[in-house]
Amino acid sequence: MLGSIYGEEGFLDEAEPCIRTALKLNKKSGDKLMMASILRSLGSLLVNKFQYNEAANHYRDSLAIQPGQADVYLELGDCLAEMRCVNDSIEAYKCALEINPKLFAASRNLALLYEQLNRLEEARRFANSALKYDPGDIQSRYLLAKLDGRDGDLESAKRALSDLLLRTSSAEHKAMIYSELAAINDKNADYAGAFKMLAEAKKCYRALNHICTEDLENYRNEVSDYKNAFPFLHREKVIADDVSALKLVFLVGFPRSGTTLTEQILESHPDVIATHELPVLPRLTRDISKIIGRDFVYPKDIGGLSGEELAKLRSSYVASMEEGLHFRIDKDKFILDKLPLNVINIGFIARVFPDAKILLALRDPRDVCLSCYMQNFKINQAMSQFLSLEDTAKFYSAVMGLWLHYSDLLDIKFLSTRYEDVVEDLEGSARRLLDYLGLAWDERVLGYYESARSRNVFTPSYQAVTQPIYQSSKGKWKSYHQQMEPILPILEPFVDKFGYWVAS
Repeated sequence: MLGSIYGEEGFLDEAEPCIRTALKLNKKSGDKLMMASILRSLGSLLVNKFQYNEAANHYRDSLAIQPGQADVYLELGDCLAEMRCVNDSIEAYKCALEINPKLFAASRNLALLYEQLNRLEEARRFANSALKYDPGDIQSRYLLAKLDGRDGDLESAKRALSDLLLRTSSAEHKAMIYSELAAINDKNADYAGAFKMLAEAKKCYRALNHICTEDLENYRNEVSDYKNAFPFLHREKVIADDVSALKLVFLVGFPRSGTTLTEQILESHPDVIATHELPVLPRLTRDISKIIGRDFVYPKDIGGLSGEELAKLRSSYVASMEEGLHFRIDKDKFILDKLPLNVINIGFIARVFPDAKILLALRDPRDVCLSCYMQNFKINQAMSQFLSLEDTAKFYSAVMGLWLHYSDLLDIKFLSTRYEDVVEDLEGSARRLLDYLGLAWDERVLGYYESARSRNVFTPSYQAVTQPIYQSSKGKWKSYHQQMEPILPILEPFVDKFGYWVAS
């Protein structure tokens, strides 16, 4: 009970030892029902600490003791979805519904998952099933409206969403509804209306997440200060180990620059394994002290890592990546680590993985910033920058300014790819990518969208990358020129540097 109270109050580090102690004590008493309850509590706690693998194991142990817990299957499904074990997540939700068909949250979560998998008929069926047992469920109604929009019935979607705004007082629900209304207005070429809806959505997200202007500025300054942390001008000799022999490729760039499109093209080649934005590298930089067993300040101390410590970091990277992928890495294939904002950590990559190849995704900075502002990212320290156009542009300046510093300072192997070139000449761009990696030509890369339909895409681009190449996103910023006018001076140096004046 003490652990539960700590957990409810948000003191997770205090809660965990209490619940683990309860688990040890209960093993002695042999109370199976209590054991199942404690295991569930420990699983829920670990989910809140983002320790999904262990959490899933505790949920399964609880169900092994007491199989008929529909709510535990629901929580397990949520946990597995976070782990990207999509098929297992679907199975867990269905087990919950077999036990309790009225558990509308399981139906709703299945519907949300199927929509992201582009299995739209199943999504609609489970959304309707959720509403059968909870007619007022906003998320299910929102999803049905979104599905109408995806089917091309924009007017019906708009009416349903407008009605939902009157039904809810939840800022979270209002934010997603306003965002979808913005997308519909954009499709209808009502750009002023779209921007108005976006502003309302961002206002809700800022309130929900208690966004502080000072925090946004501090993070941008922290990114810019990385310029002073990497004084070394050359690549040091890597101590040979199993990890250094990996064929690593880091695909980086500012978000919404075409990284997912590039990833899907390359993943369609049989000799490429994509990691789909697993945050392994950021966690590695966060945990350096624990991994090397001494005090370490990142990025200030990066130059002082010994050869042995570098080897430990590489080994930890591979272990974490294999845990996230749920399989052993085939060292004969290229590992494509795509996480756009790893561009901030290029100095770390150059130090720890000096033989890795780097792909830099570029796109017109004006289109990039507009697209970031129009997306609903899961809010964290970086994504909170996209709640205003001005903050978006300032963050772009900090991140891509750091990239330009890295590219001048460090001896890094990289190939830049332009989104506009890919949509203009898919085959030529794909050949250029494969040549850079030293891979033989394979026709399957041209049908990347067919392959994408059989895979799970976890970024806001999940709808776009299952369709053939389209060019409607090129120069989209011009439709919002009036709204973007205040940030254009911030972006001008990058428009110039990356050669986008001609495209204007």
